[in-house]
Amino acid sequence: MLKKISTKQLAPGMYIADSGIPWMDNPYLYSAECEATPALIAQILSDGYREVFIDPARSRAGSLNQNPDSVDQELGEVLAETVETDFPTPDIPITAEMESAKATYVRALEQVKVYMDGIRKGDNIDLLKAKPIVDEMLKSLGRNQDALLGLCKLRTQDDYTYAHCVNVSVLSVMFAKHMGFPHEIQFASGMAGIFHDLGKALVPLEILNAPRNLSEEEFAILRKHPRLGYEQVKKTPGFNQDILMGIYDHHERFNGTGYPRGVSGEAISVTGRVLALADVY
Repeated sequence: MLKKISTKQLAPGMYIADSGIPWMDNPYLYSAECEATPALIAQILSDGYREVFIDPARSRAGSLNQNPDSVDQELGEVLAETVETDFPTPDIPITAEMESAKATYVRALEQVKVYMDGIRKGDNIDLLKAKPIVDEMLKSLGRNQDALLGLCKLRTQDDYTYAHCVNVSVLSVMFAKHMGFPHEIQFASGMAGIFHDLGKALVPLEILNAPRNLSEEEFAILRKHPRLGYEQVKKTPGFNQDILMGIYDHHERFNGTGYPRGVSGEAISVTGRVLALADVY
């Protein structure tokens, strides 16, 4: 029989049977169905998870009765090795960068509105206008990342769809930068973020705005939006494969359960993996 415990009670050797959270609610949870190690426990605690199901029958002998003090000491040593301590110093204070960051964010928001509304109406729109906006994002994040990232936390219901695209763009750039990816991937991630939900403009509004759970047929239509967006952007010269595949792959999952291609692991583009994380977050 499984036993639900606080993650603070986890000890090396206990067998983690279930995270207790449905995968679709958070597809980036720690791995379940495995034996707890100091490194895994440290990761679970630092990520903020509070509860876990363990299987006493499959837990290593003695793990359920370990001395809490010795466990805490071991975990403390692992956490000390994994915590980032060398944070980059911003070039300028956040107050000095905020005005420029706001201008960039608003400009991006307005441009996404033009794209989404224009595609829905069948207008000819200039997708290349997004390039200087993403350039400004990169510059702003380089001067002081907290200004633009702080704006991503604002929520307005009326502009949610547009703001989501901008937020995914900013977060994707920041994550690509954090991972040490070259400038080209950082830029491609930002561009793909701007356009990642463009295909939704080609999905019927009665499906997008349905105040109920979608039927299987309706959900199948919604799942086409990454491909629809990819095909729309592909028509415009000047978009490289990193940008295009970021749009196409942003709903793929590392274990192969995503869509529209259902690919897994490294078959998913780098920009697609970056966007998938930012999109869920």
